[in-house]
Amino acid sequence: MRAVIVDRAEPSGVRIGTVPEPEPAPHQALIRVRATSLNPAECRRVAREETGFRPGWDFAGDVLRPAADGSGPPQGARVFGNISGGSWSELVVHRADWLAPIPEGLGYEQVAVLPIAGLTPLRALERGGFLLGRRVLVTGASGVVGSIAIQLARLSGALVVAIVRRAERAHVAEEAGATAFVGDDCRVAAERGPFDLILDGQSGAYLSTALDLLAKDGICVFFGTSASNEIHWDPRNFYLKGGGTLYGLALGHELTKRGPRDDLVRLADLVRAGRLAVRVDATTSWRVVSDLVRRQLARETIGKIVMQVD
Repeated sequence: MRAVIVDRAEPSGVRIGTVPEPEPAPHQALIRVRATSLNPAECRRVAREETGFRPGWDFAGDVLRPAADGSGPPQGARVFGNISGGSWSELVVHRADWLAPIPEGLGYEQVAVLPIAGLTPLRALERGGFLLGRRVLVTGASGVVGSIAIQLARLSGALVVAIVRRAERAHVAEEAGATAFVGDDCRVAAERGPFDLILDGQSGAYLSTALDLLAKDGICVFFGTSASNEIHWDPRNFYLKGGGTLYGLALGHELTKRGPRDDLVRLADLVRAGRLAVRVDATTSWRVVSDLVRRQLARETIGKIVMQVD
């Protein structure tokens, strides 16, 4: 079968090549991938992996062969989900009971953007508990994850403040329902704090200053290092305030505690009902994957890039 593989001899670092077809275990279904999407973190990983690595997390497609143990959807069912790597390919295998059905009225491309970018903020917001009337701060809010986080928090009744790096992208956070501030750390939003829940996927100065803005017994959920891998922080204010929590969210670990199927269904239903919008900046053939990875790494897009596996 064909799949995108890392090739260090290529200027972009990737190419479409031929690899062996996957063989499903008894509890896994074989899926023909119709669409997938790019996530910033996996594209950054492409830049550092060796030749032969197969990227890709999100997928949407059709069940070619149901799980032999009888679990999951039948042959021909339209499904979507995410795997730990290799979804930029014609075929994938996946745990059948984790596959989510694609609702009537939605296409492969519409749901292929949801797994990583939707599950991450959904699970992060869950750490905050009942959010009605609570103050929530979202960093990196001009990206897709940040935009979805704002929308889900607003649907939960939260008061949402967002931080973006670039003024020309503040409208993304505002259109999602947040009050937006522009800055290189969280101090620009101090006047709206303290915050009961903070979602940070940036790290660096954003994370260190976010912790200073937590309310008593507040929680900061940290799930990425888009801005920096280093943090310089004086912890005295954090522990003297009392009850604060810093929670490291690794989505793969979260899914071992509770599978993604029901949450993916919830997200897709919100999209179908017009209550959740996911910005897509490009939908095109995976044959131009080299250019798409370049665009993602250069941060030329605000919304998602969707690849059709044709």
